[in-house]
Amino acid sequence: MLVSKKRSDKDKYFSLIFVFLSLIILFLPKDLKLKVSLLPSSLLLRPLIITNQVLLSLKNYRKERDYLYELFIKQNLALAQLRKNANFSFASLESLTDIYVVKRANIISRDNSLKKYLIIDKGLKDSIMVNFPAVSQKGIVGKIIAVGEDISVVETFYSPYSKISAKILRTNYLICVSCKNGVLTLDYLDENPDIQEEDTIISSGIGGIFPEGLYIGVVKKIEKKGDGSLKVIIEPTVDIFKIDDLFILQKKERKIKKDELEVLLKQLELKLPEIKFIR
Repeated sequence: MLVSKKRSDKDKYFSLIFVFLSLIILFLPKDLKLKVSLLPSSLLLRPLIITNQVLLSLKNYRKERDYLYELFIKQNLALAQLRKNANFSFASLESLTDIYVVKRANIISRDNSLKKYLIIDKGLKDSIMVNFPAVSQKGIVGKIIAVGEDISVVETFYSPYSKISAKILRTNYLICVSCKNGVLTLDYLDENPDIQEEDTIISSGIGGIFPEGLYIGVVKKIEKKGDGSLKVIIEPTVDIFKIDDLFILQKKERKIKKDELEVLLKQLELKLPEIKFIR
């Protein structure tokens, strides 16, 4: 009986409060009455509005991140071209970034080692082809070795079949970077090569796959073998385990102008044949 009486008293209090608030709202000015009536719905919708704003901000952030990544890659390509030719002119600086079409791709799968082969979400429909170089913001990742309609396979520098024509930045000494037992090493060394620890290794441009001047790694250890030859261990610039996307470089087709062709033919002592158009 006591409990039920307390409950009835509470119900009376709530009823009185409700009636009191209703009377207050009833005699409020029209504008204020409208605001008060909309207050409950605005409170309920507030979390949805905040969530929508967060999702839009996240979408804009991803777009901005992708744009900055692409810009960074283009700047690296420009720097690589500048290393190739120190006597550049400011007029040609803008054209350096127009040599390649940069296409961002997400890594959607990996092989069992997680580092030798990567599957990306770009394929034939995106004009991806075999031997296109794959890079990240820090340097070379690998190259395309197989292409499907919607996906492609990237062979990284950790593949036992990967060989990258390279050189030492300090001396321009030509070398080849390969992977043996999961470690990057240098091949084709002379008997007394000019190599030091902390030397930077970059792509040489020979072979036509990778542009000259892209970072590959740094010399971390030099060991002398029993036969007197050197084993040079490279620490790669790109950490394959930490990347979830990369960029594919597609070289733009360059059309030879007529006057440029005439100069080339003159050098070969040839004449440009006359071209007649049939209407």
